[in-house]
Amino acid sequence: MRRIGVLLPWAADDAVFQTRMAAFLGGLQQLGWIDGRNVRIDSRWAVGEADLRKYVGELVALGPDVVMASGRR
Repeated sequence: MRRIGVLLPWAADDAVFQTRMAAFLGGLQQLGWIDGRNVRIDSRWAVGEADLRKYVGELVALGPDVVMASGRR
């Protein structure tokens, strides 16, 4: 199973980034990649600099095939 790490610099309940994450997952699904079926998606929502550093380390330790990260803008 492939693994994707996702790092987002916002709170998990942020409506804008929830919408973006849903679009990302929908796009993957259209390409045949279904979370839990043939790909595992590990998401981390980082509010501050300390969270970012912590979650980058966590995601890298999981050994993803790719990491998708978003900036704050």
